[in-house]
Amino acid sequence: MKPHFATIAVLAWIFFQLLFVSCSNPTDITDTDSARIVWGEHIEEVRIGDDSTTVVQKLGPPSYMIGGDFSGWTFYYTEDTDYHSMTIRISQDPALHPGVFSLEVWRPYDGTTEEGVGLEMRRKNALEYLPQPDSTQFRPGGDIFDSFFYEKNTFFTRYNEAEKMYMIGMGIALPYH
Repeated sequence: MKPHFATIAVLAWIFFQLLFVSCSNPTDITDTDSARIVWGEHIEEVRIGDDSTTVVQKLGPPSYMIGGDFSGWTFYYTEDTDYHSMTIRISQDPALHPGVFSLEVWRPYDGTTEEGVGLEMRRKNALEYLPQPDSTQFRPGGDIFDSFFYEKNTFFTRYNEAEKMYMIGMGIALPYH
């Protein structure tokens, strides 16, 4: 099966953008006093709707990327970057949500909010600083999934059976909140 011309053109454009942008220096995150997660706004300055070029300008090129089944790409930042472990999903489909529509950070990512909320924190301590969740789901195996709805996006956290946070995510705004 031959690849479509449009697919080849888009992949060539992304490759060019990654090559061009990777020659510039991404934002340095050595200032540990500043918040790398701003609740309800962004994670590492990446916002819902940012395009792939903007993401690479902000974070540098991903460790690797794969094409997604949602007419877009998934960027993975791993141990060779300052953003280990981060996953960013970017769509080109205007029917879904153009640009970044999902971003997740997992252990050992060490960024926090200004108040110090970050991975490995216990749920009861995190909720002292975060707003009350708009939705809480108790998943099989003991996981707890909290969602926080905002006008521009949704933030969410996952906790293990010991109620220790192991993931912070950001996704598109949900229309039913």
